[in-house]
This record gives sequence, structure tokens and C-alpha cells, in this order.
Amino acid sequence: MEILLVGFYVVLIGGLLFVAPILALIRAHKAARLARENQEGTQGLIQRVYALEKQVEELKRLATVSKLLRMTVGVRVLSF
Repeated sequence: MEILLVGFYVVLIGGLLFVAPILALIRAHKAARLARENQEGTQGLIQRVYALEKQVEELKRLATVSKLLRMTVGVRVLSF
């Protein structure tokens, strides 16, 4: 009985010593993959924000031009 119990503990400890590093490697690989995906996602979002900022600048410029044109046309209409 004692031999079986000792054998059980030897197998249990041996299994843990063998399996634990493998599980740690798997978890480390998953964490690295997740970090890589997050970085790629962040870079994509940064590019999208930059593009949207450029569009906002262009819309502001066009709004200013439109306002100036309306003012110019309005002045000409009033001057007739």
C-alpha cells in the first residue's frame, strides 16, 4: 500500500515537472500572439484616426471656402 502511495506521488510530481513547462510555453505563446494582435490593432486604429483627422481638416477648409463664397455672392447680389 505504501509503495503504491509513493509511486503515485512520484508519478504525480514527475507529471507536473513534465507538464508544467509545456503549459507555461503554451500560455506564453498565447500571450505573445495576443500582444502582437493588440499592437496590430492599435496601429490600425492610429492610422484610421490620422485619416479621420485629415478628413476633418479638409471639411473645415471646405466649410470656410463655402462661407467665403456665400459672403462674396451675397455682397455682389446686394451691390446690384
